[in-house]
Amino acid sequence: MAYQDCIHQTREEEALFAIRAARSFAALWKNTATSIGIDTPSDIAETLVRLSQADLFHFKDETVFNEIDQILVNRLNKIGTFADGKGYGDFAIANDTSSDFLFSDRFKKARQLIEAWKAFKHARQHVIDRRHAARIASV
Repeated sequence: MAYQDCIHQTREEEALFAIRAARSFAALWKNTATSIGIDTPSDIAETLVRLSQADLFHFKDETVFNEIDQILVNRLNKIGTFADGKGYGDFAIANDTSSDFLFSDRFKKARQLIEAWKAFKHARQHVIDRRHAARIASV
């Protein structure tokens, strides 16, 4: 029984981490999006409200998550480009950029937002994967 309690607590802790990551991302978006040149369409605004309220699995948000990905990548691509012509957004979505040294305050805010977004997506996916694993293990 102690083992089951330990697993259950771990699931709760992982869910809590995902909820906190969602709230953190939503708050950061609200505080920085406009200052880095990102408009917030109504569908994204609705998603941000749900994320702030710990609703991480609303059916409407799956397509909005893809839209957020594209907006962040495109915005960072416009702010900075590498010598090979590839944008920083494409690099940032696929790599940890938290230790990159950036000169522009606007660039730093955009990078911080994309890192918060990736942290949320990773935490949310971890909860999804854990659900699937529990379902498979119970068979």
